[in-house]
Amino acid sequence: MYGLVDVGGRYLAIDALNIREAVPFPDSISPLAVDLPGLLGAMILREDTMPLVDCAALLGLSTEVPLSERVVIIVIDADRKQLLGLVVNALQGMISQDRSRRAEMGIVGHGPMLAGAQSFVRDGAVVSILDPSMLFDQPSLPFAVQQDRSCVPLETGASGQSGYLLCGYQDFGPAFPLSDIHATIPMVPLQDSPLAHGPCDGVIHHHGTEIPILDSLQLFGLGGNFSRPESSAAVALRAPGGGLVAFGIDRFFGIVHTRTEDLLDVPRVISGRSDLFSGIHMDETGKHYLVIDGVRLLREEVVVQLASTTVNDTPDTPYDAAPDTAGLLRPTCYAARRGTRSAAT
Repeated sequence: MYGLVDVGGRYLAIDALNIREAVPFPDSISPLAVDLPGLLGAMILREDTMPLVDCAALLGLSTEVPLSERVVIIVIDADRKQLLGLVVNALQGMISQDRSRRAEMGIVGHGPMLAGAQSFVRDGAVVSILDPSMLFDQPSLPFAVQQDRSCVPLETGASGQSGYLLCGYQDFGPAFPLSDIHATIPMVPLQDSPLAHGPCDGVIHHHGTEIPILDSLQLFGLGGNFSRPESSAAVALRAPGGGLVAFGIDRFFGIVHTRTEDLLDVPRVISGRSDLFSGIHMDETGKHYLVIDGVRLLREEVVVQLASTTVNDTPDTPYDAAPDTAGLLRPTCYAARRGTRSAAT
């Protein structure tokens, strides 16, 4: 599982295990007593000093996006307990990718490159994979030391934590298990579905496949759209049978890693389908997210039926789900705008 970021109009992929959190570009930064290419200074993140590195400048790229509109990805090397803030244009969402589909290249007389030595193809474009270990090996590049109070080492299965993608849909905050996500899909037009089904808003095109998209409000017992949206962002999940089904959302916020026992109970008054949730995650700002029980959701009859319509259109290849990891990621990055809903707006 990778985080997909935009840097100067190019796409980079960063392994989800190396992304601790994503935050907006700070209102102010402090200069550091060192002058290095791409080093912008430092920000204060929860009373810690976090060096900020302009990813575009580091890679020799240019961008016209103002700093105030960019996003800071907190990249971590858990083995060395090192962190730094990587400034990118935008966080586009999450994507799963089969490792066997990666390509490699090199430059004569040089070792592996910081970004681009490994890549994969997505939507007809080459996505370069950023190697965090090489990032921290850059000479004289400052880094922050990971403090035990902020997060624990990112080890597979550490502390029994699971990863979730925090999203927004109108006033509803769903959190989808990373292990079930096939891809996050930005705002795309909806087309009529050949199958008539209550919660199905239509289909969206993704990599040549027509994926059914469900009205998240209706499916999760939270009401429903007053009118069918003309477009929507979506989280696509892969069902046990191999097919895909998508769930409408407005925006992607970020990732969180938490333990099931740390979740709050779901009051029955919140939803008529409280059985589809594992609990409630409350972030540091007090915002609540309903954590979806992926196993139960993907066994729902409507989900199974609609996902089965895509089985013959999607390759039955393995994909890398993000292992359970530790560390708290704040919900801050927007990658989609609210869809058009004439009566619900």
